[in-house]
Amino acid sequence: MDTIQDILQRSHERHKKSLRQRKTLVTPALYNMGHPYHVTVHCAYKYPVVLANLEEANISFMPIGRAPENDRGPRELGGERFLKRQGIEDWGMRRWHDAWGIQVYTGIPSERDGAQWHDFNFTYKALCTVPDEILKCLEVLIDAVPNPLLTMTKSGGLRFTCRIPDYLHSNSNESQLYIYQHKPTTDNPHEHDVYLKIVGKEGYSRWDARYEVLLGNLLDPPVIDKEVVFAPIDALRVVLHEPTPKKLKQKELVADVPLSLGSLNLDHAKEAFVKRGYSYVCDQNGSHLWSPTNSGERKNYILLWESEGVVWIRATGTGIDVPTISTEITEVWDDTGIIPLEPPIDMSITESMLAVRNGQLSPLAIKRSASLLNKSDQPIKKVDTSKEDNTDQKIFEQACRILGVIAEGGTENSHDTESYVRNGGATCLNLRTYKNAEKLENQYENRNLELYQR
Repeated sequence: MDTIQDILQRSHERHKKSLRQRKTLVTPALYNMGHPYHVTVHCAYKYPVVLANLEEANISFMPIGRAPENDRGPRELGGERFLKRQGIEDWGMRRWHDAWGIQVYTGIPSERDGAQWHDFNFTYKALCTVPDEILKCLEVLIDAVPNPLLTMTKSGGLRFTCRIPDYLHSNSNESQLYIYQHKPTTDNPHEHDVYLKIVGKEGYSRWDARYEVLLGNLLDPPVIDKEVVFAPIDALRVVLHEPTPKKLKQKELVADVPLSLGSLNLDHAKEAFVKRGYSYVCDQNGSHLWSPTNSGERKNYILLWESEGVVWIRATGTGIDVPTISTEITEVWDDTGIIPLEPPIDMSITESMLAVRNGQLSPLAIKRSASLLNKSDQPIKKVDTSKEDNTDQKIFEQACRILGVIAEGGTENSHDTESYVRNGGATCLNLRTYKNAEKLENQYENRNLELYQR
């Protein structure tokens, strides 16, 4: 590893001018039986990685960005889906063609042999404030494993990445902010400096060409015991960390709104809250807590949650322009962009249906009316299917030279075209997806038809 002064100098330079992302490269995989395309992404600065190698390394990833300066991930960043490993085919090829980097999910999705993926992010602020203490802590971590993985972030911070057996760091915002110092100001009494943030479980780390691997291999992060990795980190925490003031609730330390709240409707609701000046507090047992910016001591909050496709809000106290009973957000604000669930136009709501919805009556108690079948007055149209369409055959029997037949689909329903191919003719097929192409190739092989080129 570079000397302390070299690392500090490079961190300052990186903070002033971050590296640029690089476009994801998608090329046909002519000799790859697993995927029809080679997808190569440049992550961690001049570090080209084939996505198939990331899958072999049990790393969950997804495409991000649409331009060098845009590193945002997909909107659907929450939910059960991202607790499972994401690979190449979990995202359409269109996304990979448009991608400018990848996003690696830590914790559960990138687990290997019972060891969860964790990132220890030492911020640029920490390197500026206490550089010697931070670098000494990193040196202990690097010396503890034979294959350390150390990365410099786009802002000039340092990240130590590892897998920890039988351990999963808490996903709460309070636990992620592992080392910080409270720095209140007149304008913002809750101001604080974050020195170390631990990302695990459902957390994620974006990897693109603006990061730089200083030491190690992204495909082979070290495996380190919990006691070993936290010994130097806890020692650093004792030196730097200041307890939270009693008047300041820990959950109020993180005011940043998550990139996604878990669904498209909740993301629409998030935009409505932000537009009205509300501040995001935290995720509390599946409900998202919001606070008005002018609520003084912040005694009252607004709960936001989604149930069975319906977005609900409720104020915890009076003095806020939101009902204190659970109410659909579309009944309170009409500019959220959320389409309310409505019954079909032809369906009338009965008292029994309302009783079932409120849990006062079993659905089995409702009897459906018998269906009425009416005979149609229109005469039955008979279709003569005995005649065959010989249009293609007439074209083949002409004296002109045919170089090939361009078809929009397979030849399984065109016997004349199939006969033409069997006699040595060429067929050019335009298919929408590679899966359809593979299906048609199998049909050609089953009929002993030679495929020249794909």
